[in-house]
Amino acid sequence: MTEGAGVDMLEAERLDASAAVTREAALAVGRLAGDTRDATGAAHRAAAAALVRVSDAGVSLPAPGGDADADADADADAASMRALLRAAVALLASPFAAARRDAAAALGNWAAVPALQRLIVDSGALPPLVAIIASADFDVQCNAVGCITNLATLDANKASIANSGALIPLTKLATSLDLSVQRNATGALLNMTHTAENRIQLVDANAVPVLVQLLDSPDYDIQYYCTTSLSNIAVD
Repeated sequence: MTEGAGVDMLEAERLDASAAVTREAALAVGRLAGDTRDATGAAHRAAAAALVRVSDAGVSLPAPGGDADADADADADAASMRALLRAAVALLASPFAAARRDAAAALGNWAAVPALQRLIVDSGALPPLVAIIASADFDVQCNAVGCITNLATLDANKASIANSGALIPLTKLATSLDLSVQRNATGALLNMTHTAENRIQLVDANAVPVLVQLLDSPDYDIQYYCTTSLSNIAVD
């Protein structure tokens, strides 16, 4: 066997294993997330933790390639991915903070994958994400805002994010007492300055005074996000 063939076989085995993990996780998470008798939160926490593990593993789904069997597998894997996203979105509304935190973290990981960014929005993630960024839990806030930040890198998502009512709470969280939340919020605002319509909406959300205030932040990333956001807004 040539070295190239060996690498190709290992890659195929990795994809098969990843797809199997995705399908098994989708079934397990669906059962746990749908447990309406979960008075203690154990099932919700277990489901959300499983979502984080799967998203951390970087599971990738093979694209259709013309082979009927392979395409059928790809369709099954895509369906499993959609099921995982639906479970994560459902867990954003869990009464248990740990489940909300992990569900937002999993969605944030997947939101860093360009092929999944629109699918996450289409799965209905934005309304519950916007709802939980008002959480008193900094970890929940940080993960939810981080997810929105990643989703906002896709131009096709920007209007949906603006229309979801996210801009005003994101502007408020830019002055959070938690630097990680500040960093994610200002990163999200920066991503939203790349279209003229969104820049106008940010001005209306009173983002400019907040961005100016944060130019003196001790965090260099926050300084950069605010400086660049203001530069983009000034184009208009």
